[in-house]
Amino acid sequence: MLKMPNLEGLQTENNILKNKLEENTELLENLEMNNQILMVKEITSNRELQAARRAAIEGLVSLKRPRVKIGIKRMGEVNLKPIRDACSRVFRSGKWDKKFGNWEEKSVELCSLWQKDISDPGWQPFKQEIINEKLSEVIDENDKKLLELKHEWGEEAYKAAVEALLEVNEYNASGRYPVPELWNYKENRKATLGEVIQYVIKQWLTQKKKKKTY
Repeated sequence: MLKMPNLEGLQTENNILKNKLEENTELLENLEMNNQILMVKEITSNRELQAARRAAIEGLVSLKRPRVKIGIKRMGEVNLKPIRDACSRVFRSGKWDKKFGNWEEKSVELCSLWQKDISDPGWQPFKQEIINEKLSEVIDENDKKLLELKHEWGEEAYKAAVEALLEVNEYNASGRYPVPELWNYKENRKATLGEVIQYVIKQWLTQKKKKKTY
């Protein structure tokens, strides 16, 4: 003889499962809402941080003081010194001046030409590699133009161009023009807002003391 199922027990079990499903659905909805709130807060914080950094850059510009520790670096701009040094080594004899003009002027011209190349979005001397389990863009050491620079003007001039390329690719890959960044020159890295604020206050106090002595 077949045993009849306990309808009351099945109904109770069904109600329990239904309540649990409703609780889990509500929990998921709350988690999704919290996640969206956190995302909005993160976006707002990033915007505020960028606005603060822009204000700090303007503040440093207004000081008009030679950089000591904290300053502004134009990310993606070719450093003239290595190229100037390369021109000096190659053309330090007077023959260069007589035939082609002043070598210092030539170094500025060469730097300007490389800046133009770096700003050209059609030139993409990069390749993709897995670094620390993350797909990253790095310099293609076999790029013809970079190899010619290295061969003709030396390692330091090559490094100056590579550094500018990596910076513009990180900071302004679409526009390909230099952008200002707060920079800790003493430690050769991006400066924190705290460091900039301390530096600006220190410079302001120094200027204030100098005015009192006059």
